[in-house]
Amino acid sequence: MAKRIEHVHLHDNDGSGDQHAQLGSGNIQFDKILNFVINNNIDITLETDFNDYEINKNFIGKFIKNK
Repeated sequence: MAKRIEHVHLHDNDGSGDQHAQLGSGNIQFDKILNFVINNNIDITLETDFNDYEINKNFIGKFIKNK
């Protein structure tokens, strides 16, 4: 499956709607998703609101540093 993935669009939410919230601020369990993406060398395109950029970049960076 990993060979077929070309793009990953990540955002968080609390399950009440499509909120495009900061990563880690809702209830999405990103550990499995990001570990799969990183372990399979899938490129991450960080598409985020300007105000959330550093928060989202640091959230993803925690997973990359642990690899």
